[in-house]
Amino acid sequence: MPAVRRAWRAGRSCRRECAVLRAYRKHCSRECSIEIESTWCVAMKDNLPWLDWLRFLAAFCVTLAHARGLLFVEYSSLQADSQSFLVGIFFAATRLGYEAVVVFFVLSGYLVGGRAFERSRAGQFRGSDYALDRITRIFLPLIPAIIFTWLVQALVGVPDGISIVLGNLFALQGLLVPVMDSNGPLWSLSYEIWFYLLCGGVATIVSRAGFVPFFLVVCSFIVFSVLEPYLLFSWLLGVAVYIWKPTGRSVFALLAAVTLASTGIVCLQLGSEGAMQITWTFLPSKGFSTLILSAGIALLISQLVLMSTPRSGLKVFFYKQGTILADFSYTLYLVHYPLFVFAVPMLGKSDQVTSMELLALCGMMLVCLIFSYVFYLAFERPTMTVRRLCRRLLVRRPQKLA
Repeated sequence: MPAVRRAWRAGRSCRRECAVLRAYRKHCSRECSIEIESTWCVAMKDNLPWLDWLRFLAAFCVTLAHARGLLFVEYSSLQADSQSFLVGIFFAATRLGYEAVVVFFVLSGYLVGGRAFERSRAGQFRGSDYALDRITRIFLPLIPAIIFTWLVQALVGVPDGISIVLGNLFALQGLLVPVMDSNGPLWSLSYEIWFYLLCGGVATIVSRAGFVPFFLVVCSFIVFSVLEPYLLFSWLLGVAVYIWKPTGRSVFALLAAVTLASTGIVCLQLGSEGAMQITWTFLPSKGFSTLILSAGIALLISQLVLMSTPRSGLKVFFYKQGTILADFSYTLYLVHYPLFVFAVPMLGKSDQVTSMELLALCGMMLVCLIFSYVFYLAFERPTMTVRRLCRRLLVRRPQKLA
């Protein structure tokens, strides 16, 4: 009888563990079968390979714009022999940092906001899972990136105080504290995190009412009354194009997307600092130009996701490279500026464009890409592992209490 009793207890323990495992697998198959990442997010790799390339190119444009801006003086301050037509084209093509951030915001709205709205409408949205996904996605690379930024500040100058560091960590830059001096691109993280808070609050309210999500929504609207509200509408355009999916590809929609995006870029460039000093009476405001660009990017995304994914041939290799590059685009965005701040004093700022200066620019970009990828392997790549571990602990906890 003791042997039978021990076997029965062992079987009961085994059955309990199997029940936990089945619950965990069911949970993960529902929540993780299509992993939605941010604008810093990984596209749905099975059928949206072009969004990987779009995401990486946006991060690359931001990085290149900052590298050129730190290595060279403004075009008007260049030596006369360097102010050529080709150099002007080069300078114009490497000042699209803000426009690339707008692309990030629209992509984030499509990949994160659209999916959250779809789940809430279907009654499948879980606030705890959404919070875990966003917290691990944002903060696993962000915390070490902020530490790295502070270390660079300590090496090249005076580091920011603890209040500024914590404010940048918790998305208060632009609200209560300034952006960290050696990592200007962090301004967009404040917007991104508040996008997520607003999205989670609205999706939870749609699924079920509650005080906490309502409080998050109210706080988010107050925040965007202080920040630039038109960037919220850029993010919402990404959500809208996810909800109202086109039924098929359209040449007209593609042409409209290219036209709107090009118009928005031209208007933003003409209205930015350092542009030609001409009074453009018909030039729209920065907010309206941003919305024109956002509408074009949203339309472009709606067409890119309808493009078929090849299963063999050279295009498969091309798509895979886009996925590899996109995987560390968020880390590239976070760490490139402090790395440049550390390296530029060694190189100096040039007032002429020669082959040596261009070679230095290429070398700095290559070093930045390698450093960002290593940083990604250390801190961002384990995101899914950490997320699964947290979910496993959350699923097992009720069993232990029982």
